[in-house]
Amino acid sequence: MGFADKNLASADCFCMLNAFPLIFGHNPSIMKKSVVVALHAGCWIYYLAYSSGMVGATVGFATENFVARLLSGLAFGLLYFYIYYLYLFPKFLAKKKIRQFVLWSIALGLLATPLSFLIQYLVVTPRPDFSGFFQKSDEHPVAILVTWFLTFLVGSFMAVINGMFGALLRGFITWYDEIHLREVLMRKNVQTELSLLKAQLNPHFLFNTLNNIDVLIEQDAQRASTYLKKLSDILRFTLYDTREEKIPLVQELEYIRKFIDLQNIRTANEEFVSYEVRGEPEGLNIAPMVFIPFIENAFKHTINKKIKNAVVISIDVKKDDLQVIFFCRNVVDKEGSVPAHKSGLGIELIKQRLQLLYGDRHSLEISHRTDQYMVSLKVDLHGN
Repeated sequence: MGFADKNLASADCFCMLNAFPLIFGHNPSIMKKSVVVALHAGCWIYYLAYSSGMVGATVGFATENFVARLLSGLAFGLLYFYIYYLYLFPKFLAKKKIRQFVLWSIALGLLATPLSFLIQYLVVTPRPDFSGFFQKSDEHPVAILVTWFLTFLVGSFMAVINGMFGALLRGFITWYDEIHLREVLMRKNVQTELSLLKAQLNPHFLFNTLNNIDVLIEQDAQRASTYLKKLSDILRFTLYDTREEKIPLVQELEYIRKFIDLQNIRTANEEFVSYEVRGEPEGLNIAPMVFIPFIENAFKHTINKKIKNAVVISIDVKKDDLQVIFFCRNVVDKEGSVPAHKSGLGIELIKQRLQLLYGDRHSLEISHRTDQYMVSLKVDLHGN
């Protein structure tokens, strides 16, 4: 088999070479080992089936050169693959040093043809006959020059291609690691922001509620005890249940109901709040404390407790579509209230958390008028 045929075989060895990180114990990826093994096994089977067929069709399956030529192609491809995989990609390409990477590729390409001849000469038995390149040297010097040039060009190209596949594999592993790390950081960020939300929510709400219950104890001890139990349930929810990534939607709605009941202690106006849940929430899950920041802000910025339906809250559960639509509107006191979008829990923080949790599976609309503040949030629960 000539040099060109040898390169056709070595061009396909890049897939099989993906398995060699496991063989040599080099596994920089945090990808699951079972997935890596499966990918390598697939490449190995492809190499054996395709390259063996090509070499066998050229020199014959029963010839003594069959295995030797496969090994020579493998050695050549292996060398260039791992130069790129272990050195050039992490040293230059990963650091965006494109110029150095290109220069190294050119230099390695220039060395490819003589190196390939050397490997064939050392591995293949009997040694390959290169005399064909010198036939009729006296009659066709230009043809000989063109033949050598094409051979050199093909050898360089195939070597760089093998190396590029090494860089491609290393790049894929690096990309996968970065994606995985980003997901871990996003989850940590969600947990951190949730902790921040709870830290902002609890003191403000807790102190006001305790003061209200303290006043209520002297007036109606039994009612005060009921509210105290609700407060205990809410604190237990924020301290323990919110550690989970997802909780039953029923549990979230129950928390909202208790939160509203405790807010109502502060007013004798029984129509101060309108709260309605439509649909069947059973069997659905949602991230904890998705709606409560908006509700807490609504109460915080509604100073006049005598207005009917000063705070209107509705939650539509569309179980068939796996969607929850939340709406909250509160009256804004023109003189004493600070606009909700400039204080409280921080709308930007809430938006960031929603984006991390649901991405394009949610839509949030907030409108602030002179006398009212409205929030509409739609959450798609697919995948929960």
